Amino acid sequence: MAITITVAQTVSNDVFSRIVALAQVLRQSDPNFEGLTISVSRGADTLVTDTDDKLRETLLHLLVEDELAAGSEPSLHTRHFPCNDPPGMSGRP
Repeated sequence: MAITITVAQTVSNDVFSRIVALAQVLRQSDPNFEGLTISVSRGADTLVTDTDDKLRETLLHLLVEDELAAGSEPSLHTRHFPCNDPPGMSGRP
């Protein structure tokens, strides 16, 4: 099962980093993505490809689009990702 997220070169590094973090968290916490390989790279356009599950592809595409729409502000999906927090604390205020 191969899932690929391609992020346009014009997307900021901050947003690209949040999309990479989104992929990692989904693999660790969402049963739809657990144990799957999700590769994230740069390309001409932003697109999501899941060769095995079009519904999962659509879900991931919506999550990526949410990050793109959020711009410099984290979306609701990544705002609470653990980010070098002290033990016992997770997410951002």
